Amino acid sequence: MSQNRLKLILVLVVTFVIFYGIFHSIIERNKEDLIQDIYISKVKDLKIHYKHILNDFKIYADLNSKMVQSNTEILSIMKNSKNLSKDEQILEREKLYNITSPIYERLKIIGVTNFQFLFPNNISFLRVHKKERFGDDLSSIRYSFSQTNKNHLAVRGFEHGRVKHAYRYVYPLFDDKKNFLGSFEISFASLHLQDILTKSLKIHTHFLVHKKVFDAKMWKVKNQSYKYIQSIEHPDYLFATNLEMEEASLKREHYCIMKQLKERIRLKMDLKKEFAFEAILKNRVQLLTFLPIENLKDEVVAYLLSYTDNREVFNIYQNSREYKINTFLGLHISR
Repeated sequence: MSQNRLKLILVLVVTFVIFYGIFHSIIERNKEDLIQDIYISKVKDLKIHYKHILNDFKIYADLNSKMVQSNTEILSIMKNSKNLSKDEQILEREKLYNITSPIYERLKIIGVTNFQFLFPNNISFLRVHKKERFGDDLSSIRYSFSQTNKNHLAVRGFEHGRVKHAYRYVYPLFDDKKNFLGSFEISFASLHLQDILTKSLKIHTHFLVHKKVFDAKMWKVKNQSYKYIQSIEHPDYLFATNLEMEEASLKREHYCIMKQLKERIRLKMDLKKEFAFEAILKNRVQLLTFLPIENLKDEVVAYLLSYTDNREVFNIYQNSREYKINTFLGLHISR
């Protein structure tokens, strides 16, 4: 073979590589741009659904709070009881429970788990949801009560208690002369929000809660309504569930996802920002969307995470692969 022919072949090969490299780069960039747009869209969608549910929670809580605040019997009991001895408070507590337990039964239907009354000094007078527990000081445990009892203003937001995390709505109580009587709480379980997203909107979600919001080993306490296990997404977060079958399913289904994405997810979660990733499985693509959740102190202490099959991303990968093959064949034939 002559030297000129060798040079021609070399030029053709180099030209082929350069042109294929350019087309490959364009296809990859286009693929990444399209997927990034889907990331942004999915994060936006999850935020919209999340804010819509929280707005519903606020409406329900505010409406019921007005009923409580306008109930003269409740106001009278709270006013009279705070200066009584512990023994004298027993009868008043029972009266308050008899008045408020029917209200709580109605509230449970819309996802309320906690309905509680506190004195101005943050001492729990009545947990309607657990009336045998009372008399404990919640000053260091519940920031929402401390702030409401200090500033006499309503406090609303995500907050963790001793074991449970929930969306808390804490309101001040006043008599007809505007004397401050204490505060009361209407709280929606975080898992109720999760269930609305999963069952009503068909968006599979779960909460990841940072270990720092728990007292040492408190997350290991067995509780019928909440169960915490180590998150597979991040070593500093726990996965909250009330469905053991769902827990087992998540372990099986997402183990392979975590193998390919765990380090990227950990780094992103440490930034405390919203984000999304795609996980490429055998015959489908699953999109993981992470929404940071702030507590009442504006600290990111949890994530709402959704897993959804995404045909759009799957098609983008398929089309990108086909474009590359067609480009390769087209350039090869045109030689």
